Amino acid sequence: MVCVLSRATYSLSKSGASGTHEKKIVELFIRQATRRIRQNLSRVNAGDETEIQLIKDLSKDVCSNHGLCRQHPIDV
Repeated sequence: MVCVLSRATYSLSKSGASGTHEKKIVELFIRQATRRIRQNLSRVNAGDETEIQLIKDLSKDVCSNHGLCRQHPIDV
């Protein structure tokens, strides 16, 4: 997001026709990113307790094993 804003700021400061166009691109990008962030946060807040417990259990397994429990599922 920072890169997009930086590029648009530079383009607008140098003016020209592309500055206005890039500003519109940034507006669209920021709106879409904001929507995705809100959706992701609402999913986290409404988390399924069973799913959360599974994530906890899996992360404990990985941490206690210092990595994946099996490096390859069929031991090849």
